[in-house]
Amino acid sequence: MPSPFPGIDPFVEAQGRWTDFHPRLIFMICDELNDHLPGDYLAQIGERLDVMGWSADRPRAAYPDVMISRRPTIGPRPENDAATAVADWGPSAIPLLEVEEEVEVRYTWVEVLRLPEQKLVTSIEVLSPANKSGAGRLDYLMKFDRLWRADVNLVEIDLLLGGQRLNLARPHPPGDYCVTIARAGNRPICEVSAWSVRQAPPTVPIPLQAPDPDVPLGMARLVQRAYERGRYERALDYSKALELPLHEEDRQWVEETARGSTRPS
Repeated sequence: MPSPFPGIDPFVEAQGRWTDFHPRLIFMICDELNDHLPGDYLAQIGERLDVMGWSADRPRAAYPDVMISRRPTIGPRPENDAATAVADWGPSAIPLLEVEEEVEVRYTWVEVLRLPEQKLVTSIEVLSPANKSGAGRLDYLMKFDRLWRADVNLVEIDLLLGGQRLNLARPHPPGDYCVTIARAGNRPICEVSAWSVRQAPPTVPIPLQAPDPDVPLGMARLVQRAYERGRYERALDYSKALELPLHEEDRQWVEETARGSTRPS
């Protein structure tokens, strides 16, 4: 079922569905680029996993698809180890260790490589909440700065209403969502495009290595496809108030649009 909104459904962000929507959209962007890139380019998924402890100031980096667990230490077996033996109840007073709560944060993005040397030409980030607040934001800004100093095109796609935006020398254009393109040969000037929650996302020009032309990325179609494939119309509760930073008129429009949509039976 199509989304009731022309662009991003804000309820996806507000109701914690971004962790599912984000990788779905990332993979669609990568596939779309590989369908349209010249033959000497390749788009691939980049990924990093951070394990954040609530009591830690900084995340600890870990490799994806590896689980690290702590196993109890097994002491020596008693001499009288018959199956019928009964252990004596002789308790020792030992305090429990506090369990440190840990959260896995997975970062994914799209890389465009030039073949045959597989040189990184363009990095495309679709921001997640972890990129826009807390320790994750600092890590993201450090990565952005590292690529900024290298000969790499940077494309930042911000489809979230919450969190902080990229620091610019002048205020962002008015809008709820934005795309920032920093071309390798045009530093420090960035191209910034913003749009309203009432509008569909624009077609984003993905820069390649000069003098090769940009590849157009139709975000509106990909966003709609991600919504339909995720069946979010069944998962989202449109009866709830939208708790995101929006102008009151836009908030009312979003809630009325959502509640006026036809839900599946």
